[in-house]
Amino acid sequence: MKFTNLFVALVCFFSLAVQPLSAGKKKKVQNQEQKIALGVWDDVDTNASVESLILWMKPFDEAGIKNYYMCGSPEVVARYIEAAKSYKGAKVHAWMFTVNAPGDSVALAHPEWFDVNRIGYNSHEYDPYVKHYKWLSFGAGSPAVHEK
Repeated sequence: MKFTNLFVALVCFFSLAVQPLSAGKKKKVQNQEQKIALGVWDDVDTNASVESLILWMKPFDEAGIKNYYMCGSPEVVARYIEAAKSYKGAKVHAWMFTVNAPGDSVALAHPEWFDVNRIGYNSHEYDPYVKHYKWLSFGAGSPAVHEK
């Protein structure tokens, strides 16, 4: 019985001894820098003016969303960048297709230029994922692609 009481007393003592002194106190959480980059992907309006883009970005900025992901021509990207300058910390991330040629009339006339999967289908004749993915191959087997 004495051994059991001693054992319980030691367990209680050690459990209290290893508990941090600040365990019972709540730390005041101060404003910390956001670690997750919030963003929005936009299907660009190719006719949007800088002024209309500034108005479009306002509610996102107020909600703490500072990253804008989009795909567009250099001219459209330039308008988004100009509009983003109105908001501190705003960033435009432009997605540019470099080897996707769905509307390239020169490339579409040359099916041998398109990427071939391991089954042997090229992306000119068979849609790899969606209809607008037409991947060009820049491998050594397609020197004509480099010339055009």
